[in-house]
Amino acid sequence: HMAAYAAKTKDMIANLKHGDMVETTGGIQGKVAALTEAVVTVEIAPNVKIKVNRAHITGIVQKTAEE
Repeated sequence: HMAAYAAKTKDMIANLKHGDMVETTGGIQGKVAALTEAVVTVEIAPNVKIKVNRAHITGIVQKTAEE
């Protein structure tokens, strides 16, 4: 079960989009503001952004509405 979960999570993290609400391994939740191959910039408060290694994004709390 864990292998399937890990694969699903890896796939989900590979497909992050602007505006997705994510959670980090440290429990911080925020909105995806920018993405690179290795780093996700997460906005945790208005105009407060932190850079998080993609490996430390544990999940999507809420997907952004699809256009």
